[in-house]
Parts: sequence; C-alpha cells; structure tokens
Amino acid sequence: MRPVTDYDRGVFQTKLDAGLSIRQIAGESDFARGTVERHLAPDRPLPSEIKAENKIKRAANVSPEILRRRKWIGKIANMVRRVKRSSSCATVYKKDPNFKTVSVLRYPSARDMITGLEVEPPKKGEPSIYTSLSTINRDLKTGLGKYPYVRKPTPPLSKLVKKQRVTFAKEMLLRIKRNPALLHRFVFTDETYVSTVDQRCRTQWQDKRKKGVKPPMQHLEKKHKQQQPPKAGMWSGIGMGRKLYTILPTWAAMNAAERKAKMQQAKAKKAKAKKLSAAARKKLEAKEKKECERLAAVIAAAREKGVKVPATALNAEEKQPKMLNAARFEKYVLELMADELSADGVIMIQDNFSAHKCPETTAALERLHITMLDVKWPPNSPDLNPIEALFAIIKPRVSWHVPRGLPEVHRFLECEMEALEQETVDKLVQSFVKRLQMCVEAKGESIKLTKGWMPRV
Repeated sequence: MRPVTDYDRGVFQTKLDAGLSIRQIAGESDFARGTVERHLAPDRPLPSEIKAENKIKRAANVSPEILRRRKWIGKIANMVRRVKRSSSCATVYKKDPNFKTVSVLRYPSARDMITGLEVEPPKKGEPSIYTSLSTINRDLKTGLGKYPYVRKPTPPLSKLVKKQRVTFAKEMLLRIKRNPALLHRFVFTDETYVSTVDQRCRTQWQDKRKKGVKPPMQHLEKKHKQQQPPKAGMWSGIGMGRKLYTILPTWAAMNAAERKAKMQQAKAKKAKAKKLSAAARKKLEAKEKKECERLAAVIAAAREKGVKVPATALNAEEKQPKMLNAARFEKYVLELMADELSADGVIMIQDNFSAHKCPETTAALERLHITMLDVKWPPNSPDLNPIEALFAIIKPRVSWHVPRGLPEVHRFLECEMEALEQETVDKLVQSFVKRLQMCVEAKGESIKLTKGWMPRV
C-alpha cells in the first residue's frame, strides 16, 4: 500500500466535512480504516492502547467478592496431591526403585475446579464458593493470566521417525513406479480386537428377564464380568483379489491349551526319567536344582534393590503370557494361512510388533516359504497401512448388530468379513500409493485421507 500524502489528508478532511463516515472514506480511498482514522485524529490513541486502558480500568473496578473468588480459584488450580508408590496411579513409576511419591494436580480441569470450590471453602466457617464453568474459565484467562492447553490426540513424531517414514515412502514409490504389478503382490496384515461397544451402539437394549434369573455371561472370566465387555481378537490380510482373516481364540483358551500341552510334556518327562539309570537321574535332578537356586538368587537380588517380585516368579513355567507371542502367532496365524501367504508372488507386509520380528517368527516364515517385504516398515506408521482402514469399516458394522456375548461377536464378525465387497478391499489396497505420496508431501508427518475418498461404512 502506498504511503499517505498531504493531498490524501486533504481529501480525508474534505470528505469528513461533507458528512461521510470514516468507514465510507476508507472504502472510497482504498486505505485501511485505521490509517484514515489515525491521520484524521493524530492525537487519538490506537485501538490496542484503548483496549489496554479499558482492561486496566476493569481490573481497578473489580469488586472484593470477585477478587476473593479469583484468588481462591488460583489456589485451587495449583493444588497438588501426593501419590504414593503403592497407588494404582503410579504403576508407570514402579520400575524406578528410588521412586516414593509423585505430585499430580488435584483439580486439573475447570470442571473439576467447580467441585473443589464447593468442598474446600477459603476459610473455616466461611461459605463455599458456587460459580459456573464459564466464570471459572473467564477468571483463569483474564484474571489469572492462564491459557487453555488442548492435548494432541497422538504424540508428535520425532525427526528420526519422520526421516524413516519419508525414506520408506520414496523407496516404495520408486519400486511401484518401476513395476506397477508389484502392488498386486502385496498382502497387508495386522491384528486387532473387536468388542461389543466399538465406536457405535454403546447403549444396548436387552429383553426383560424373569425375576431371579441371571443373564447369561458367556465366555467371560469371573473377575472380568463387570469390568470390561467381551472382545474378540482377529488377524486379517488384504491384497488385490485377496481377503484373508482368522478369528483368534481367547486368552483363556490359549492358556488352557498351552497348560495342557505342558502337563503332557511333564508327564512324558517323568516317564522318561523313570527309564533312566540312577546316575543319569541324579545328574538331571542336580541340573534342575541348580537352575532353581540361580532363579532364587536373581529374585533375592532384585528384592534387595526394592523391586517387588511376585511369588509366582519362582516357577516361571506357570506364568502365562497375556499377549500374542511368537509361538501363538505361528500356531494360530501362520500355520493356518500358510497356503495363501506362500502362494507364488505374494509378499507379506506387517508392522514392527515384537511377535512379527523375533527370530522364532523369522524361522517359521522361512520354514513355511512365506516371502516378506525386504524394506523395514517405519515405526509409528499405522496410517500407511491400508488394513487399518479395513478395521475402521468392520468394527462399526459389528457393533450395529448389538452382540451380547463373545459367541455373537465371533458370528457377526465372520458374517461382516464375508459380506465385505472385494471391490472395497481393492480400493483400500490401491490407497497405499496415495498414502505414500501424502507422507512424502507432509515430510513424514502423520496423514489422514479425506472422508470423501474413503468407502462408506
């Protein structure tokens, strides 16, 4: 914008004398309203100065009741409580032997501060302060100088992870450009859980039951009947013209099967020990005793450092894993899907889950003749895997059926996977190229495809 000259000032004054407003003068002269106002009244303070002056006046005219309320809100906002080591809130810090207590905010949000003002009066005998949520937010912002902070839904990616994502995307785009048929060989795989309250239909209507008759709780452990709804584990893989899936057994079923197999091994071991000679049996018992003494020494050293070790750790064979480890991944996934995954030209793609990358799984993949992608999948990159979009479609569809137990979750999950159109699956696989391009354009940041592109649920 050109500078204001004396001629322009004369034009401003002439139009003002003619009865035009400052807004009209600014519109006709192509100058900003503040510029016209500043040149017509040079002694008049700027709008920012007027705003600051009004703020000072409002602060000087605050009543004693408002000052008392703001003072106590400031104290409420800074109140902390000490969490001891034995508290369930401090499980993250239990690995540190020097940890004793941690300070956390007692009333972290403005909604919690309403309760704090009611239960904690400023002084004994004085009435509690009752106020609204908007008043507390205004006092925190204007009177106490605080600002709202909205946490991001996902932690930001580090520079190293962004670099790895960009490198992976460029490498895969180059390969697909050289050989477009390579995309038809990919099979994207991953695991997920499907629950009775996934995303939709959280309010589930049930039939009225007769008095004294308890509702059936199928396939639920006793201690989890009220804490969490039943959920089913599923492994799935998608490719061009391919739709693979298998429903995983529950942890209780896996543990029972493994426990039964270990009992059979123990019986076979005892039967074999009976056939051994006295010297061989004595040597075997000495070896087992030495191993028990070594384990007891390790546990005693850990307890001296302040690390709590459960009593069941003395018998490590009784401890059952609560996750999909390498043995379970091989038994319940790879062996069942070996024929489809070992087909000619198929390249299996999976993330960096520990059960996917351990030596036992690598050996099983070689034994079953399953070809893996020779480029390492970047960490923290579920947005690059099209299988996550498939899960986002299937979970709401299962929830729409309002399943009432684990058998119904399994049945509806199988029905929805069978009913899923192969055209939708192919479109998800083709989105892999678009995801890679968006990752390169975003310089490694997390990406999200537009809602209009995604297939309708």
